[in-house]
Amino acid sequence: NKWGVGSKDFNNGVVILIKPTGGAGERDLFIATGYGLEGAITDLATKQIRELEMVPFLKEGKNYEALINAITAIEKAAKGEYDVKIKKKRKVSSKSIFIIIGIIILIVLLSKRTPGGGSYTRGGWYGGYGRGFGGSSSSGGGFGGFGGGSFGGGGSGGKW
Repeated sequence: NKWGVGSKDFNNGVVILIKPTGGAGERDLFIATGYGLEGAITDLATKQIRELEMVPFLKEGKNYEALINAITAIEKAAKGEYDVKIKKKRKVSSKSIFIIIGIIILIVLLSKRTPGGGSYTRGGWYGGYGRGFGGSSSSGGGFGGFGGGSFGGGGSGGKW
């Protein structure tokens, strides 16, 4: 929520979290959908996207292919849910690039400091392969100011 993903008016954000490091069964994969996409992208759909479109590629170290497959599948599932209007492309300033790189470095450094790399979970979600996320907690920091949508609706996660 703090990252402001998706539209504030429609709560139509999707977050894909991948922890590609660790041994087999220690790597995490999670897809969370905003309330506004729950009808189009069900928990079952996110589980199928993880298991069929992502995990086989992640196991081979093909992280980008896994992400492209997931984005394509999510886009197909959400097709028709919202009218997407293409905005005129804005030039990205070099200051913005440095801020983004700094945030990524900060996240990587902080994840190495916390046991388990930090995670974001909500109660009762099924995790594939016999394991899952549970509890009702969240950890890790964030930043605000973007005014995006809310999460808390759907998604799935598991280990691979």
